[in-house]
Amino acid sequence: MPASFRHLECAAPVSTSVEFEGHSEIQHQSLPEELEREIGLFVDYYNNERVHESLDNVTPADVYHGRHREILAARQQLKAQTLGRRRWYNQGYELGDEELIRPSAIRECVY
Repeated sequence: MPASFRHLECAAPVSTSVEFEGHSEIQHQSLPEELEREIGLFVDYYNNERVHESLDNVTPADVYHGRHREILAARQQLKAQTLGRRRWYNQGYELGDEELIRPSAIRECVY
């Protein structure tokens, strides 16, 4: 157990009340081991899945591992392709069958 959680090594349940980003308040009684596990799951979600607006909508893990530049470049390519196709379509031309960048491929290309 990490040193920061040593004070939680009691066997008595701990009552918690949590509110995060506008979600309704959750009240729960947990043992310290459950709290430690849930905090770990939240930290993993926060760092590896949740995009942060202040980080140009990439995860902290993407920034830490240097993947954010590739993700942002792929987004720019997708945006340029989308704007070009929209302009072409709005001018009355038929859209061709050229190779398209799939948005789901943006994250795949950097992992």
